[in-house]
Amino acid sequence: MATAQIQKNKALPANHPDRKSIAVIVEEVNEICDSNTSPKMAATYVRKGLIDTSPLKRGPDCKFPKPIYSALKGAYSMFLMLEQAEPKKQSTIKRNVSTSKCMRKLYRCFVVS
Repeated sequence: MATAQIQKNKALPANHPDRKSIAVIVEEVNEICDSNTSPKMAATYVRKGLIDTSPLKRGPDCKFPKPIYSALKGAYSMFLMLEQAEPKKQSTIKRNVSTSKCMRKLYRCFVVS
């Protein structure tokens, strides 16, 4: 939605009263759609010609079959449980945060098709 409005805005003459900055357009769209699109990303999509497209997904292009993903997820969660059961050093909030970050990265990397 923001990219389409930015493209229409670019077609307006420089001194047109309805012309807005990209930041203003994205802010309005974020309020309407309850999203958090950044002006930089929207401008990049317009520049690349990706009008009215969903944001590109991060991570590898390959998709793992469900049994392999489940096995990897189980192995990693078992590793985390064993680490927490007998830690080499006292667990801290910082370590718990890094553990949850690892789980999110694992999920992003191994998205099931």
